[in-house]
Amino acid sequence: MNRFTGKTALVTGAGTGLGRAIALAFAAEGASVVAAGRTAATLAETVGLIEAADGRAAAVPAAVTDSGQLRELVHQAVTRFGGLDIAVNNAGIMRAPDRPWRSTAP
Repeated sequence: MNRFTGKTALVTGAGTGLGRAIALAFAAEGASVVAAGRTAATLAETVGLIEAADGRAAAVPAAVTDSGQLRELVHQAVTRFGGLDIAVNNAGIMRAPDRPWRSTAP
């Protein structure tokens, strides 16, 4: 069943982990995927997996904390695939706490 044939999905954090899994799932359902993230090499791997399964994808390195780069992501989706139908903001930012974490386990 190709529920997303003719649709374009933008997935942030698509280079690894859950973001990659989301991108692959959309592609398996027929969507063209714009794989976004900070690391070009891991995005290229995601796109390679999608293309190996006869899907359509583009890697667009970007930081979601930069509004100009976010606009470029949307622009790339429209330019490469004719529009943007689905956006998944999977990117996460992890900061070290002000003080070290300590386990309360015995």
